[in-house]
Amino acid sequence: MNRKGVTPVIATSLLIGIALSTALTASVFMQNSLDDVQQGFEDDLNDEELEDQSDLSIQYGYDQGGYTLLELRNSGEVALPLQNEDGIELISLYVSGRPEEDWSYLSPRPQIGVGETITINTTQPFPNSGNDIEIEVRGPRDTSSSIICYNDGSPSC
Repeated sequence: MNRKGVTPVIATSLLIGIALSTALTASVFMQNSLDDVQQGFEDDLNDEELEDQSDLSIQYGYDQGGYTLLELRNSGEVALPLQNEDGIELISLYVSGRPEEDWSYLSPRPQIGVGETITINTTQPFPNSGNDIEIEVRGPRDTSSSIICYNDGSPSC
């Protein structure tokens, strides 16, 4: 009888080769996936650490030319950027709970260093004597500060 076929040695070798190539392909895929997960985790940890080290506080508000100006201080341990890479402001101003779009820095710069201050013109009228306004500033890295500016007859609040 003349039989043609694959010998057991060749069949076993083929099966081992297929299993090895499958295992190698899976390990490359898993390594790439693990690298992506690890990079994302490290980025999240870095962002969380920066948030923990960041703080922004309103030092005081005052009247200048009839407008309410604020002195903001970076009271954290790291510099706070004032704009992102696209030039979009990272500071948001809210007056009595409503977003205020028409405000400006008196001396614009890209960031506030540790312990430095920056002045903001809220473009809101300074409250009349006996009145108040609530102002909140939200900054980068989940920082925020608020002040109730009450006019007791002095030019500051």
